[in-house]
Amino acid sequence: MKKILLSVLTIAISLFAQAQIAKTNIVEHFTNSNCSICASQNPSVYSTLGSNPDVLHITFHPSSPYASCVFSMANPTENDARTNFYNIYGGTPRLVVNGNVTTTSNLSSTLTNLNTSLTNYLVYATQQMITPDSIWLNVVIKKIASDTMTQALLFVGAKQDTIIQTTGNGESIHQDVFRKGLTNMNGNTINLPSNINDSTLFTF
Repeated sequence: MKKILLSVLTIAISLFAQAQIAKTNIVEHFTNSNCSICASQNPSVYSTLGSNPDVLHITFHPSSPYASCVFSMANPTENDARTNFYNIYGGTPRLVVNGNVTTTSNLSSTLTNLNTSLTNYLVYATQQMITPDSIWLNVVIKKIASDTMTQALLFVGAKQDTIIQTTGNGESIHQDVFRKGLTNMNGNTINLPSNINDSTLFTF
């Protein structure tokens, strides 16, 4: 059985300078297994990610421009919904870093510029396999520094870390393939902890 990993994405959390921790950068990668341009550009994406091992990465496979993509067909509604959330439906490859759309050529410099980013919130997840196709997940958000934010968007999704399969564009290794949203694909609006060291638990 392939190992299932979970990606926890938080969006729109302000940054201040008091007992903060390093921010985990998140790359949402929109690709397609029948896209020849993706096959030519994805190796540089994975090379950059390999040089930034602390980055969280997840790949979505929208149904456009190739509806016959095997990974898109497994869950077209949610793959398309995440793509539409960023208003980038209709072309691949596309990249989104920490909620901001960027390009393959700019990924390395974007991540370099974010190396010193800090956050006021600690987000972590624990997971338990219940059956071969069921996961119990706890997500904790803890406030660790002063912040005036009261709400944020939380997106949680399940991804498959590695799939070995030759597809229409010639790619044979597919990494961090999105499988299922556990929140709304636009994220769930959540209330953030009010006081430093307070935390909030979300269960899926």
